Amino acid sequence: MKHKLIIYTMTTLLMYIGGQSAMAQAQKQQKLNKKSFSPKMLVYENLKNENVLKHFKNRFAQLDTLLNHPIWVKSPVINLGLNSQHTADIRNTDSLYWAKTAHEQLAIARHNGLEVTGQVYARPDAYFDADNDDAEQVSQYKAKTQAELGWNIINSKFYQGKEKKAKVALANELSRLQSKKRMTADIYEKAAEELTEQYNFYIGTIIAHRLDNLDIMNEAYQYMLEKDRISNDKMLKVMNEKLAAEYDISILCSNRDISNKPIYRMKPTRILVDTTALWHHIDEESIDARIVMVKEQIADNDSKLANYLSTTRITPFARWSSYWQSNNKISNNGDIGVRFTIPIYNENPRKRKALETEKEIIRSSRSTDVKEIKQSVGILLKRIENLNHAIATEAFHIEQTGKYIDMRRFAYKNQKQGYNYLMRMDEYTGFLESMERMYKLMLNRGLAIINIEKAVSIYDNNTIFREIEL
Repeated sequence: MKHKLIIYTMTTLLMYIGGQSAMAQAQKQQKLNKKSFSPKMLVYENLKNENVLKHFKNRFAQLDTLLNHPIWVKSPVINLGLNSQHTADIRNTDSLYWAKTAHEQLAIARHNGLEVTGQVYARPDAYFDADNDDAEQVSQYKAKTQAELGWNIINSKFYQGKEKKAKVALANELSRLQSKKRMTADIYEKAAEELTEQYNFYIGTIIAHRLDNLDIMNEAYQYMLEKDRISNDKMLKVMNEKLAAEYDISILCSNRDISNKPIYRMKPTRILVDTTALWHHIDEESIDARIVMVKEQIADNDSKLANYLSTTRITPFARWSSYWQSNNKISNNGDIGVRFTIPIYNENPRKRKALETEKEIIRSSRSTDVKEIKQSVGILLKRIENLNHAIATEAFHIEQTGKYIDMRRFAYKNQKQGYNYLMRMDEYTGFLESMERMYKLMLNRGLAIINIEKAVSIYDNNTIFREIEL
């Protein structure tokens, strides 16, 4: 008996654990299913008139509540700018380049041109030649030690020290700007992706509400078709609209739960562009313009360094020599003088001509680039202005349609003999379609702004682009 009780207890425990595990998996799967969009039924069977009418009435009440109590939101902000990781990376890189410049300039500042040279050598033949007289022995020596202090003026900080420091500073600044441009190349794609993701959520919720309307209309048309009260083409039109809406949601919000969401009313806005600041940024402040300016400064500085005197070597010196003579006496003597090397050719005029030509090439290339950038930016600015007008028009449509729906709502309530439910649902659907169009227009306008910022390397759009409510 005891043995059977143990077996029964173990069996019950295992069944309980298995049931809990299965329930947990089912709940997990249910949560996963809630996160993604699932299409609704397309074809209905055994429809009843009272059920269809009930669905209409419930939906009308729901829409009235949602439209009278919307969630007002501001238009998504273009999150352009350097995130914390970008900022940290750029600051670290900038500090490294500045430290490198400081070290190199300090090395130049410490280069005073002083040089110490020395030599020590012996003469073995002085030990073996013993037949020389005393006079010859005085002029001969067994060993020699010599030390010399020279001053290489041309290759020191005292000659064109400012230009030499500028050379390393400009080279590092050019590398820093080019590195910054590479490090920030992805911020525009990320900004566009984030902006699109935000708008897709709001657009998706509007489409979801429109899909609920289409679903009920599809149900009604199928019921009417079964009773031979409408033609097949009306039902097919609604079914195709329903399929298109489900496709849009599956693309826009495939991994987001947008069911039972409120209606998000976005405040329409207008974008003002400070074109004067924009053109100034292109010409003077953009990273490309700064790179070109640094390249020109490098060419100017190299032109100053390219002179005939810089190819010479002039070294005043003071020398001290000690001799161990053959007669075992030590003699000392000192010398002062100038050691120089002067080339018999001068290539620097040609170098300066080449540098001037290089500057002309840089300016010409930059002028062509600026012309093309301004042309493409001008097209985008025109597009933004057109979208401003389209958004204002759609906002007016939304306002007027909302007033019309409010007016018709009271008329429907006071109509004792009933009314056309399909027509009323079309009114709500038209209102939602107008909101959807406006949100898409605002998204396209935001993407056009990002394209301008990418074309001219803008990292902060607060000073050039300003958004105001209509």
